[in-house]
Amino acid sequence: MQGLTRSVKWLAPLMAVGMLAGACGDDATDTPEAAPATTEAAPAGGIFGLTYTQAAPFYTALVKGAEEAGASSGFTINAVNLSNDPALELATIQNFVTQGVDGIILDALGSTTVDAVKLAIEAGIPVVCANLCLADEDMREYTVGYVTSDNSALGTLLGIEVQSYIDANLDGTAEVIMLGCSRFEVCQLRDAAFKAELGPNVVVVAQQDTLEPTEGPQIAQDLLTANPDVTVIAGMFVFGAEAGLAGVRASGLAGEVVVFGTDLTPPLAEALLDPDGIMQGMIDQDSATQGAVAVQMLLDVIAGGLYMTNPYDQRTSALIYSRDEPTAIEEYLLAN
Repeated sequence: MQGLTRSVKWLAPLMAVGMLAGACGDDATDTPEAAPATTEAAPAGGIFGLTYTQAAPFYTALVKGAEEAGASSGFTINAVNLSNDPALELATIQNFVTQGVDGIILDALGSTTVDAVKLAIEAGIPVVCANLCLADEDMREYTVGYVTSDNSALGTLLGIEVQSYIDANLDGTAEVIMLGCSRFEVCQLRDAAFKAELGPNVVVVAQQDTLEPTEGPQIAQDLLTANPDVTVIAGMFVFGAEAGLAGVRASGLAGEVVVFGTDLTPPLAEALLDPDGIMQGMIDQDSATQGAVAVQMLLDVIAGGLYMTNPYDQRTSALIYSRDEPTAIEEYLLAN
């Protein structure tokens, strides 16, 4: 195994079976290169396992996108909510291996995920990451593809929207609260890109994670109380946006504090149309496309016996929704 690098590892068990079969045949000149495992067409149907971090509209759309893409090729999706539990992640991948799924779409929880992924690799099951993946040093070695949002672009777009508002309405000067998910690398990318777009007279006075939706509104209220000069809240993901909106409303600060966010949901879209004026803009991810692309990646590597997809990683685009353009918001609500 030491000679196997990058995503070659998922094929190793299958190649080994091919070599063993060749050694037992009548022709002693059979070579490993002839192993049929690397040239089989994708099966006409099967099952892909899928893990996702937590219950949220982003993941609902991701799973739906995967299910629709899988159905067109005869594949069903066994989707499991990990509820941010690494132990459940390991147990789920063990179950996928026992079930003999044809591939796994992984929304990785963290550094311990690689141990779970190795179980799939040892069973000859290819793994694709969607949204969150392994650490950089492990990602290309143990997975065959990675699809996610361009998280730097998400942060950049949010920063541009916030700075434009501050320039137009606050003379370029403001104190800002960021509510986010900085424990995840993707959110760290958003945070850095967001801050890079803020002007010299814009100060981030507080930054805190709001990973638990039930706790987020109180966190926002407490930060608003501690920072009475804040005029803008930036929600770096869906729970941050929801927390900011709820916190401003509960604090009675409509007309004084506005909210911008990432990851649109129907309630947040409705808030963009609300005359209270709190929610000003949202940057949304196309998670349904992420799910569909992840399925196609698995189909490609199975059909071609590939070591990894080409390109290995893909980025889905972002959408901007603004209070100033209600037609797009209304269209989103009709579709959701």
